[in-house]
Amino acid sequence: VDFFAVDLVEAVRFLAVLARVELALLRLLALLVLVRFLDAVRFLAVEVDALFLRGVLLLDVLLRAVLLPVVLLRVVRFLAGFFRLDKDVLIALDSSDMPFPYKHTTYAVFA
Repeated sequence: VDFFAVDLVEAVRFLAVLARVELALLRLLALLVLVRFLDAVRFLAVEVDALFLRGVLLLDVLLRAVLLPVVLLRVVRFLAGFFRLDKDVLIALDSSDMPFPYKHTTYAVFA
């Protein structure tokens, strides 16, 4: 009977150790899942940040492509009016009749 009781105690101890190991494995698995989830969230945040940065860069390019020629045209027209230059002194200030590559560029040629 003593031998059976010792085996039972050893079996209970073994099961307790096994339960601790299983609990540690479950904790490790939960930590791994949390790390994977946080990596996914971080990856998503990086992607959203990259999209936002691309949008800002695209907006910057559009503003430079559209507003800069308009501002330059107004500045040159203001200076032309300020110095009272003749119409034939300023050439191609309004570039609406120019071919495509030069259509959105402001030219001011002073004679």
